Amino acid sequence: MKKITALLLAFALLFGFAACNGGKPQTPDTSQGTTTNSVTDKENKNPDNTLFNLIDIYAADYNKYEWDNSNNILLSNVNVQTLHLSDEASKKYPKLDNAFKKLNEEKTELADEELESITGLALDYLSYGDSEYFNGYTYESCYYLQRADEMIVSVRSDWSSFSGGVHPNYGAAGYNFDSKTGEEIRLSDVVNDTSVLPKLIADNIKAQEVGEYLGSLEDMLKDYKTEDFSWTVNYQSITFYFSPYDIASFAAGLITATFYFDDYPELFNEKYTEAPASYAIALPANNDISVDLNGKDGKKDVLSYNANFESEDQIISSITVNLNGKQFDFDGLEAFEDSVYLVFIQGHYYIYYNIYGFNDYSEILVLELTENNIKESDVFFNGKFDYFYIYGEGENEVYTAKLMFNNPAEFTLTSRCDLLGTYMGRKTYLSDPETGMPESAEKSYKVEFYTEFTLVSKIPLSVKMLPGEREETLPAGTGFEIIGTDGKNYVDTRLADDRECRIYASRNNDEYDYDVYINGVSEYDVFEEIMYAG
Repeated sequence: MKKITALLLAFALLFGFAACNGGKPQTPDTSQGTTTNSVTDKENKNPDNTLFNLIDIYAADYNKYEWDNSNNILLSNVNVQTLHLSDEASKKYPKLDNAFKKLNEEKTELADEELESITGLALDYLSYGDSEYFNGYTYESCYYLQRADEMIVSVRSDWSSFSGGVHPNYGAAGYNFDSKTGEEIRLSDVVNDTSVLPKLIADNIKAQEVGEYLGSLEDMLKDYKTEDFSWTVNYQSITFYFSPYDIASFAAGLITATFYFDDYPELFNEKYTEAPASYAIALPANNDISVDLNGKDGKKDVLSYNANFESEDQIISSITVNLNGKQFDFDGLEAFEDSVYLVFIQGHYYIYYNIYGFNDYSEILVLELTENNIKESDVFFNGKFDYFYIYGEGENEVYTAKLMFNNPAEFTLTSRCDLLGTYMGRKTYLSDPETGMPESAEKSYKVEFYTEFTLVSKIPLSVKMLPGEREETLPAGTGFEIIGTDGKNYVDTRLADDRECRIYASRNNDEYDYDVYINGVSEYDVFEEIMYAG
């Protein structure tokens, strides 16, 4: 049968990772590759995080929209993220899992209310007949993980909305959970003396010279109750967030005030100031953050990045990273989505810039940071932070869930594989402290399909039964479910009777011959149908 080529979006939905039961992502057992081949390539260079067990958290997109069919235009769109624990973490932290479910319910209810509201506003606007430049009203929110360990989970939540007017509205907030109890951590749990905060924060913001305030800054902050402050905590510091119009004009933008544990050792509860040997923090675009790259000079370094788009099609062509007032440009990119992390690995700092392009193209640009310089270390090709699809409650509700990377000592990437079909495979990786590069901890990718797909043989086929690789010839008409691959030389499969076997397959060296051969026979002469993506 002829090769079947699937198109971009249809293929992405068809061959995404297996969805979970009950709307939660089924996350991998990162200690193994496939069920039959869990061989470790190398010893882990990173020591265990002796202070904390870092927690795998996924963020999923909840998206709904309203379309005006009569005018063929988008009326409104809402897209908010929800938080999910990995299977392993949800068993270990069940109360945190319940807290996430409660927050997710609040977020999705708010999204539904916003959709109804902005749809009504859009219809009111269009009733005047001016639809030429109307692009729909929107509401969006997304999370940036700041910290996730056995003591605290802290996430920054950014939101933006547009329902007409001169400019959109936007802001940021913090959510902080006790990992064991699932309860919200109070500011007074982290800060020993909250009475000093109004002056400390006011002095910090004034030093930034951010713009015109709406009154006496310190007096305004004195009116804040401790529960009124919005904040997050990471492994170096605590950050307070003030959205436009909170304390200053819209022109001042989002205002943040960051305080480092080592600058105020008496101010903070000691148990929140310890850090593991390696960790990662998500970076939002166009937003300064402070980090201590040296740790010895007492100076804080200011870091930010922004993606540069080609104006016509909104494709990311380059990024600019700013460090202490110096600008560093990295070009030659082609992506429609990105995610960015500050990575700390045993005393070394890196930026992981993960980009996603067409045809499941992905790469991680690894940038090395010192207090005076940013340079490219290397590029990891064909890898993105672990993706899943999860089901919603409504018909055809399928959402993308993505790993919120925070643990360089052990994390999962997904890669496009093209051996006896196109599908996504996941593997466990660790970061090399000396180069920052992800290094595989497994020989095989684990493969799961979003929908059922089985290779069916047209001829008797000699395979290697697992474990042990005993040779056996299976009759024509045998079904093979792909469960793993090394991406180059073999595919591991599961039979209808749950036995597992390995099919060795490879391409010729001829650059014009794209077919895969099994025991010298073309894959299309071996199997009835093979699904490839263009």
